[in-house]
Amino acid sequence: MKKKVDSSRRRALPLFLLALLILLLPSLASPILYAKQRTEPSSSSSRRRVDIVLVGATSSLAKKYLFQSFFRSYLEEELKPLGATLDYHFYGAATRPFEEGGKLLTDFLASSTSCKAVQDIDSTICEALLKSFRKNFRYVQLRGEDHYKQLGRRLQQEQENGGQQLEGRLFYLSISPDLYGDIAKSIAEYVRPNATAAVGSEISSSQAAWVRVVFEKPFGRVSFVLKNGE
Repeated sequence: MKKKVDSSRRRALPLFLLALLILLLPSLASPILYAKQRTEPSSSSSRRRVDIVLVGATSSLAKKYLFQSFFRSYLEEELKPLGATLDYHFYGAATRPFEEGGKLLTDFLASSTSCKAVQDIDSTICEALLKSFRKNFRYVQLRGEDHYKQLGRRLQQEQENGGQQLEGRLFYLSISPDLYGDIAKSIAEYVRPNATAAVGSEISSSQAAWVRVVFEKPFGRVSFVLKNGE
């Protein structure tokens, strides 16, 4: 009788281990698969596009603080528990020529963004997303009216090519306050999202893409800005 019990236990043990392995496999494999999936930005057209333009991208302020902050926002969106719903597209803008500004932007991103201060995310996943973030940050020259017109056409064309609905556009002005007025005017005239934000279809005003302009306020210039109404 004892031999039969021992025999049944031996048969049950492999079945138990097999069941345990099946239960554990998803949790063991998911970090690996997740990291592999996150090595490049998602191309799913179901995610709504957000254009983020940092004006003054070659400034010392951007280098010291802004790029890492943008990276953190990018991480939070990409690592949402239920999956990302927004697709961020970053543009670093300045008055420098394309080649000079592009090289400076690349150097700034390499030196001022890292996973060292990100302690709540697996390092492998963080490094993969950091690579994607840097690749997704492109330089554009914004010196005159023609440059704003070109940027507006470019953003519209990229949205149409990607087949995504436009959620909105954010312009972060890390520049001198005396430039706020002219730049805000150029944004409104040439880079504001079209009334038709969904590709190829009319949408209601409640669904229209938004536009936001963020002003980086230097100390001691509030009175100047208020007096000029900008």
